[in-house]
Amino acid sequence: MSKYKSTIFFVVFILLSTSAYPEWRRNEIRGGVFPFGICSGDFNNDGFTDLAVAGVQLLGENVYLIFNREGSFDPPLAFLAGDGSFDITSADFDRDGFLDIAVAEKISHVSVFLGTCFDSFYQCSRYYSGQDPKALCAADFDGDGYADMAVANYYSGTVRIFTNLGDGYFGEGVPYGAQKSPSAICPADVNGDGSFDLLVCDAWKNKIMILVNDGGVFREPVKISCGDWPKAVDLSDIDKDGDDDFAVACAADDEVQVFSNDGGGNFVRTAVYEGGDRPEDLVFADFDGDKDSDFAVISSQDEKIRIYTNTGEGLFVIGYEGESGEEPRAICAADFDNDGDTDIAVTNYSENRISIFLNE
Repeated sequence: MSKYKSTIFFVVFILLSTSAYPEWRRNEIRGGVFPFGICSGDFNNDGFTDLAVAGVQLLGENVYLIFNREGSFDPPLAFLAGDGSFDITSADFDRDGFLDIAVAEKISHVSVFLGTCFDSFYQCSRYYSGQDPKALCAADFDGDGYADMAVANYYSGTVRIFTNLGDGYFGEGVPYGAQKSPSAICPADVNGDGSFDLLVCDAWKNKIMILVNDGGVFREPVKISCGDWPKAVDLSDIDKDGDDDFAVACAADDEVQVFSNDGGGNFVRTAVYEGGDRPEDLVFADFDGDKDSDFAVISSQDEKIRIYTNTGEGLFVIGYEGESGEEPRAICAADFDNDGDTDIAVTNYSENRISIFLNE
């Protein structure tokens, strides 16, 4: 492995002097109390991308909507979601034309809030998911045109699939075994059959598990070894061969490991990059406008953000490194100022702030 790593960093050194990178400007906005998870979307259909934030505090309001008013963000609008919240995702669950949100609560439940045309949300339902739901995602797993939910339950060692009943309400959920401690989850069509499969990090066993979707039912997970303490996973077609690849943030190794897809859902580790001191989360996006997928990673111990640029061949070079804010926990990417470039938002847990990185 050490020989492999040195080859990668040699490639990075050679390419640094010949690549152009975006300039970044960091702003800070209020993020609620103990902001943790984050997602983005145009929640009020005004043409500007807003933010939804999950707050960890157990008592009091802990879900925050932050509306974007033509590039400036409102103070957080707070909601109550049971027992605090770790993660948050959005989709139009009831297909009324307004985005809704789902929140993974700290102890054992998932709450669903439906969006309205009045810049507001109401909690329509709450479901038992398992012990310590760390992460969730939304995708149409059964192919009926409605977004379903998948929740990774850390202490239960399960992934629970909630099927949308067609009106924004969900069935009780079907649990699937996910080894020891599932800590992150991401939908992906890994084998190109048109159905959403799942990538799941197992933080205890140091594995990435692939749950293949077989007609709305998931098979036994395929396990792929990765670095120590995988905390986040995201996917994109980094080499433009038509298949989704993935990257995983390995917190104990201080690395981002990249795995390439052979086209049939089989993955091999092809590169390792510096992730900072305890990488917490990462996201793929095209940050430099060349139509290739780049990625950004945040690390909590050194409180940094690193943005890697794709060379065009599925390899990456460091394009930016800067301060992320105090105790960064989650990251998302969107065009917040409507200038055509992809920007970044990062939750800063201990200072109750969100860092907005505008792509200049």
